[in-house]
Amino acid sequence: MELGNRALARIVSAGIVAGALMGGMAGVASADQGGSICGTVWHDVNEDGVRDANEPVIPNHLVGLHGNGDIYVNSGDDGRYCFTNIAEGDYTLRSNDRSLLDQTSWTHPGRDSKFDEYGAGYAAGDPNQGPIHVTEKTRIDDYDSGFLDARVDLHAVQIIVTKQNPQVGDVFEIYGSVGNSGNAPEQLNGTLTLPEGLTILDRAGGMPSYVQGQQVIGNFYERRFAGDVEFVGATVRVDKPVNGEIKIETFRGVFPDVNPGNNVLTQPISIG
Repeated sequence: MELGNRALARIVSAGIVAGALMGGMAGVASADQGGSICGTVWHDVNEDGVRDANEPVIPNHLVGLHGNGDIYVNSGDDGRYCFTNIAEGDYTLRSNDRSLLDQTSWTHPGRDSKFDEYGAGYAAGDPNQGPIHVTEKTRIDDYDSGFLDARVDLHAVQIIVTKQNPQVGDVFEIYGSVGNSGNAPEQLNGTLTLPEGLTILDRAGGMPSYVQGQQVIGNFYERRFAGDVEFVGATVRVDKPVNGEIKIETFRGVFPDVNPGNNVLTQPISIG
């Protein structure tokens, strides 16, 4: 099966279960004929994407090969994993999610680390994230996977009211935005709370969300890239005078939030 790209961040436990069912094979999938793809899993302590001599390897890490069926292996004590005897065809790889194991995330790709920031492995240098074409002569020995210590700062960014000086009876939109400032992809969520007098007619904004009372609650289950900003909002009608505040708030995702003090933003609103 061919993997997608960003949505791969949602595949966590399936790989672990599949690896367990394969008997926890360490280092090598099988040997004989066909192509091979091997690499080293390591802890990228300085987060530069380069496997330095003093940086530790990561043993017992699950890596998947997907194409003509699914095969899983664990890295050995030396951090090495290897798929051999690969039949000719197109393949993608998956380096397992470690967020719940040791709070690390995939390091920046493009140097020694060949997996992207969501743990997916494609043909090296292919901007379209195409699969790796394997023949019986394919010998890839450096398809390495680095992991960095995740530092994530989810924060409330902005509140936007689309109508100047609204009056009772007016219909307009209110948006709140939240962002991920950090070094790793993270789930993004936002809860927009509105004061009484503003009736929520519908949700708005790019974040998947639903309406509950005076709140619009939004969440991306898949992780969003570092630096991303997303919006959750509402189409509202002013049904009576308003004197209160608009609040946008975000909450921890997979990783600890290094600065929860910036998770809430408020803005007063008064409509006579």
